[in-house]
Amino acid sequence: MKIYQDKNYKNEVSKIDFGIVEAGTSKEYIYYVFNDTLATLKQLQFQINHSEINIAEYPSELKPKSGKKIVFIWNPKITLREGLRTEIQISGLEVWV
Repeated sequence: MKIYQDKNYKNEVSKIDFGIVEAGTSKEYIYYVFNDTLATLKQLQFQINHSEINIAEYPSELKPKSGKKIVFIWNPKITLREGLRTEIQISGLEVWV
């Protein structure tokens, strides 16, 4: 599975870059996940190990060679000078037909 900044699946990212958001505000980030395998991916779970980031929307299943959007919301308690970059953990089942 790959993560992209755009729904045309051209700008792949390896880490999610949340930039700088002022404390007390929130910002929504939309990325796109793409199943680059020939298996159907089911029971997908997405996780970020940061308490101020919520995953508001994500696909629970992806057909082979298809993608859907994933939405993150960052509500920082403090303003970071250099912004926040983090990795996302993905788990699920591969179903081969």
